[in-house]
Amino acid sequence: MKNTYFPLHWFFLIVVLVLVMALPFADKPFHIDDAFVLKITDNILQNPFDPFAGDFDWFGHETPIWKTTTNPPFISYFLAPFAARFGYSEIALHCAMMTFLLLIAWSMVVLSHRFAGGSIYPLLFVLFSPAVMVSGNVMRDIPAAGLAMAAVALFIMGTDREKRLFLFLGSIAAGLAIVTKYSAAIVVPVLLIYPLFKRKFWVWLWIAPALLVLLAWCIQNIALYDQIHLVYLTMHRPGDSGVGWIDKTCGALVVLGSMIYLLPAMIWSEAKRRRWIVFMGCLPVGLALFWGIQRRFDWDADGEYLLWALTGGLLLYLCLAEGMRRGVRYWKQEESEYAGDSLFLFAWLCAPILFSILFVPFQAVRHQILALPPLMLLGWRAVYRAHKEGWLLKVLVGVLFAMQATVGYMTAAVDYQHASAYPYFAKYAKEKYASPDHQTWFVGHWGWKYYAEREGFRMRHAGGELPEPGDIVLWPLRVHYGDCWSDLHDGSAFRILESAPLEEIELMSPIPLRVQNFYGASFYALTGENIPYRFFHDYDLETLKVYRVKNYNRQDVLNGERRSS
Repeated sequence: MKNTYFPLHWFFLIVVLVLVMALPFADKPFHIDDAFVLKITDNILQNPFDPFAGDFDWFGHETPIWKTTTNPPFISYFLAPFAARFGYSEIALHCAMMTFLLLIAWSMVVLSHRFAGGSIYPLLFVLFSPAVMVSGNVMRDIPAAGLAMAAVALFIMGTDREKRLFLFLGSIAAGLAIVTKYSAAIVVPVLLIYPLFKRKFWVWLWIAPALLVLLAWCIQNIALYDQIHLVYLTMHRPGDSGVGWIDKTCGALVVLGSMIYLLPAMIWSEAKRRRWIVFMGCLPVGLALFWGIQRRFDWDADGEYLLWALTGGLLLYLCLAEGMRRGVRYWKQEESEYAGDSLFLFAWLCAPILFSILFVPFQAVRHQILALPPLMLLGWRAVYRAHKEGWLLKVLVGVLFAMQATVGYMTAAVDYQHASAYPYFAKYAKEKYASPDHQTWFVGHWGWKYYAEREGFRMRHAGGELPEPGDIVLWPLRVHYGDCWSDLHDGSAFRILESAPLEEIELMSPIPLRVQNFYGASFYALTGENIPYRFFHDYDLETLKVYRVKNYNRQDVLNGERRSS
């Protein structure tokens, strides 16, 4: 399977597939962490050397951006020229972000030709995974994944062909991935492992450009802020979110199982090729996972959670079997390059999964995007030979891809509709409630913050000015609003708001699936029994409640600490 050359028509195919996948959602309103990225982009346009200038409210109170953001600013530097030329146009910025989707697609083609016989399926399953389709915002996750995958592909090409230009470009791509998202640093050990298996230790020297890119960012930090941002995050930012490693492990299984639909084909392939030990092992592994998950949730885990957690666990089990097949003999005797490649892919697969469990405060789909390429490549290596020989397996793989792509489009469409609530609500509220006779306030972050501020509404900050009687407060239900009322006695907003809202505006969707309603579906942050998407439609996508501020006694509503100050 060692071949990193592919015909030129693949480049045309890559562009077509990315356009088919991304263009329908190119005008998606800004969503989730987009508002933070755009704020840093605006800082760069004001002063390119000070991306973290000023304060930002992301938790309900204003804090310095330096202390609030958990990632470096490369993606904001990338977007700045487009914002300068086209303004903060959703279409322009999303089209710019397609650059990284093209990197993901190109990398998957290179890696498929190197490890999976040149099959198109690794490309299709990864590109049309809900993880990639829904994450196409202007956040850092897709850029970091695209750059990291390109780094791996280029490093492999450079190592195999002993081409220093490819090694240099791969290392630069790795460095840019790290200054896009710090967690992309897991690509560095991945790059070092491949030449280790090939016994080409001199290649390790070519990791230096990646480290120099990170060093340049650290020097900028010291020069401007007198401290290294990454060191500050490590030493001073609280890292404990209250989510334990067991929950994060279960969340990782749920994400992997619900993002790649290859498991039935892998099980079929094991039976067809008479790998009976691995095939029969699926039963005890599945039962052990079922028992462990049910015990974790007091024997009350729901069906969809169990489905995806068991699917993810069995996927990892079969990938482990594929990765370790003949692995010990290879390590001792260098018996087979095929076995060494499988060991490398399994090591790559473990890196993002373990990092997200051990070091990330909570589990999320975006934390596992970099695990999808090795997962799919290992899965396809397990299926490849049986797929070539049997038409029934070919039909099954085609059906599985069609199912996954359908769910990918559904999740992307529902997330698009959810994001569309923000500009719709902001425009509606301005037309109906904005008046020179009173101030219109809002609570909540994410994309809603961007559009509410664009319409001239004022954000409520903890410790800031209180709304006056008669003012209007806009309150979406399905956005994070942090501790914005924490300075009121008992933290209750209804000490100053009328108990009944003036109006409730619901946005529904006919698509029977939800991705971010906090009733079990939470694509961007998995906790408890949340899963990335759920197949129901009886919950609204988003609801805006409009309140009027009542007459209140200012001293009565403020907490004791503020009264004493």
